[in-house]
Amino acid sequence: DPNNQLKFSMDAQDINWTAKTILGGIYIQQKSYWDPNGLFDNITFDQILNRSFKETDELSNWFNDFNHADNGYKPEKTIRAISANGMAEQMQINAIGPAVILSNISRLLAKDCKSRVAVLSARVGSIGDNRLGGWISYRAAKAALNQIVHTASIEFARSHPQSACFSLHPGTVETPLTKQFIITHKSQLPSATAVSLFNVIESIEAKDTGCFFDQNGLSVAW
Repeated sequence: DPNNQLKFSMDAQDINWTAKTILGGIYIQQKSYWDPNGLFDNITFDQILNRSFKETDELSNWFNDFNHADNGYKPEKTIRAISANGMAEQMQINAIGPAVILSNISRLLAKDCKSRVAVLSARVGSIGDNRLGGWISYRAAKAALNQIVHTASIEFARSHPQSACFSLHPGTVETPLTKQFIITHKSQLPSATAVSLFNVIESIEAKDTGCFFDQNGLSVAW
């Protein structure tokens, strides 16, 4: 919008689809969730992407809080522990956000060559692999994500026959979020996980589109 740099339109910028344009779409559709206090009301993406942009203490604290180990979410041990707000938050982060990106990403894919769209999911989102219960909101959000990815892959295959769109389970990565689970789960450093996932992505062919793989390239049940 030429009259408001904070307002973006995906349809108005069809000449040059850039990562910044996609971020603009997410900004408008999710800002009420991730910036409820209006910290970014007077900051544009152009300003943030400019190398001269200086992060204030207020912005730094916002980023630290937003990327906190659990963002306040405590995995439910029983269905009786779910809350509407907690479940909505998990859907917003793990399903709606990726869906918004997928809704625009096909414009960035070449139709005449190989392209890969890998979406980070989690094994706990697998319905067939769920034997322990618990984690209801997170499981449901990741299961929804897998459905979104699978459905998007069908559409992409029609317009981009050499593409593959698939879900990836990264395994247990050694981060503050997972430190309480590492005792009972085999874990990897983030750098090792990145290498594993990259190798899986490189091995995927168009015939594998719409599937769900772990960090070793093995199929995960839906």
